[in-house]
Amino acid sequence: MGMAEGMARHPMLSCVVAKHWDNPKSVKLVRVLAGWGRHIAHSIILSHDLSWMLGQQLAAGSDSMQATQLCVEAHRTWALLLSYGICQQLWVDLSQVTLTRLVTLYQREQLENTNFVGSWLLLVATQAVSLAAEQSNPPNMVQWDQVVGLRDIMENCVRKWLAQLGQRDQLVSPNFGQLLSMMASCLAAYYRTLANYDKCELVKFLDELEEFFTTVLLKFLSSTYYSTCLSSLLSSCYLASSLSPSTRHPASLPSVGAYLQGGTPHPLLTSQSQVILLQGVLDLVQTVVSIHKKLQPVLTKTLSTTVPQVNAFLSKLVNCSPSLPSHWFSRPSSILLHSLLQLYSPNLPSLSHPTALTLASLVHTQDSPILINLFNNFLFNPAFLSSDSLSTRLSSLSLTTSLPNMSGQPSPSPLSVVQASLTHLPSIMSTYKQLLLPTGSSLHPTPTQRKSTTCRHSGETLLPTDWPYFPLLSLYNSTQSTKTSPPPVSPDQIQWSISWLTLLPPSLPTPRYLRLCTVFLSPGSLFLSPNIHSLLHSHLTSLLSQGSGPDLSLSLPGISSNLDLYQQLVDQFTTESYGDLLFSFYVVIPLAMSQPFAFRKTFWTEMTDTLSLIRLSPEQIAPWTVSRFLDPPEKEVSVLMAYFKSVVEGVVTRTRNGLLYSIAAGHIRELLSHREDMEGELARFKKFVEGELRKNPQLEILFS
Repeated sequence: MGMAEGMARHPMLSCVVAKHWDNPKSVKLVRVLAGWGRHIAHSIILSHDLSWMLGQQLAAGSDSMQATQLCVEAHRTWALLLSYGICQQLWVDLSQVTLTRLVTLYQREQLENTNFVGSWLLLVATQAVSLAAEQSNPPNMVQWDQVVGLRDIMENCVRKWLAQLGQRDQLVSPNFGQLLSMMASCLAAYYRTLANYDKCELVKFLDELEEFFTTVLLKFLSSTYYSTCLSSLLSSCYLASSLSPSTRHPASLPSVGAYLQGGTPHPLLTSQSQVILLQGVLDLVQTVVSIHKKLQPVLTKTLSTTVPQVNAFLSKLVNCSPSLPSHWFSRPSSILLHSLLQLYSPNLPSLSHPTALTLASLVHTQDSPILINLFNNFLFNPAFLSSDSLSTRLSSLSLTTSLPNMSGQPSPSPLSVVQASLTHLPSIMSTYKQLLLPTGSSLHPTPTQRKSTTCRHSGETLLPTDWPYFPLLSLYNSTQSTKTSPPPVSPDQIQWSISWLTLLPPSLPTPRYLRLCTVFLSPGSLFLSPNIHSLLHSHLTSLLSQGSGPDLSLSLPGISSNLDLYQQLVDQFTTESYGDLLFSFYVVIPLAMSQPFAFRKTFWTEMTDTLSLIRLSPEQIAPWTVSRFLDPPEKEVSVLMAYFKSVVEGVVTRTRNGLLYSIAAGHIRELLSHREDMEGELARFKKFVEGELRKNPQLEILFS
């Protein structure tokens, strides 16, 4: 911001504007500077009389490549200034020129020879419609009378172009897709403004909408071309797992990343991509139906013919890790996905909640209204989280083995806790909104409200990938701060959040385990609550049933060291657990033989005070069995020595510490039964154990 302000005041900018205004890069420089803030844009306009100079460029034609580039930059700059409410007089002065050029777009063939300026002209028109819609004081110069003439030409363009697409077999170029998308989006903005216009003849408008919807939009949605567009999403929208961003640019000079690792263009930019086209057209469809709600049943029936294509795409998306989510060119895909979710949720109710959950992690920083819509209508909507809609998920919440809690109260079933928590869905949603979107708005800013068009962290997603666990993580992080402040969430909010998490599709076991561990590290000993105790047990048994369970050799964003976190967990267990069996269960998971050796070494050799406190029996670790801790046999002598000492010295006993005893004694038995030749330190240790057992025959019973 400071650099942009300095450049706007620098004499060099005056030189660039005065001598090189006919160069597209000069116009682009002004646009980039103005994008940093309304005050910068206003200062540049007044200092250099750009309104008049820009008007000359806008009124001129685009007969050559240089002139076309200049015209494109002039329209983009004008659109940016209008987004602040600046240069409105230009729209009043050039409205007839604008309408004439839109008529020319309609008259000339665009499918094979798309006008490069057309999309940006429509962006200008969209900003003008936004100004006409705004109720500002003083009133904007652009009023409804200055945009009312747009409707007929835009409807005719959409009617003509969609009819042409309905007769095609091959996909159109991205340039035409962008032009049609901008035309449809501008028409959608016009409809939204007209619906709220105080002089709108609503009955007449609804009849006209129904006619346009029936004769234009429904025909396109029923066409083979639309079905082909949906099928193309499988190769151009988040599902290309082999793609990764390029690392060619330095951190001090980042690029938008049009080309990815290996020189491959971003999927959005390929000739097969129809994402931008679908984004604009479906925005128009959604807008018409939101205004004329009686059209929804007809739309749902029409869309049923393309449910297989959308079902295939969404099913694949929710079961994979979307590629390139935090990428500047991925934003149109997230907006399109939101439109698909809204339009197809009546036909795909079982996929709606998983899709919304996936989409929430893909929404970009500029699109908080989308996220709020997901929260209100999908993620915390009782219609998608009722007992009937979640019967399969709820049936999996039973526990085969119960772990007594330290409160002395019987543990409630996870199912009963979850069902009781579902009555608090509005409170759960409020918790997530407060933590994740404290300043979020359900509407995009109006021109008067907009202070900058440059969004911080543009190209990045709004939420972290672990956002469903954010209430848990925020409470844990509050203990890491040196400041004394009230906990960000209450115990009830933690219980409701954990209940809601049980209803989500199973996530990867490693991050799920590590994030649940933070509950034990949070203030208030929340694990002692019978309800939270039951939920944490249900989560653990669920994630242990996924393949081989967590893999603590994997790194997780936000955790500098899994081993350090584990040491915190064991220390907390020693000081506050009271020997709780569930806490013990979480502590022993990293001791499995599939986990890195460092966890077993740290626990058995450095935390010996904890051993006697873990009183789990082998039967209490379902769905795992003790074999997870015995196979393959331990080869590290330092840990084997710790096993031997813990048994011989009575630190772990068969009756008090059944699981740890089975682990320690089992590994020593396996070592002694090994008949093949051993070498080095392991062979010497085996001889040492055999010697100790010969000297003290009564010890043999400990390992029998």
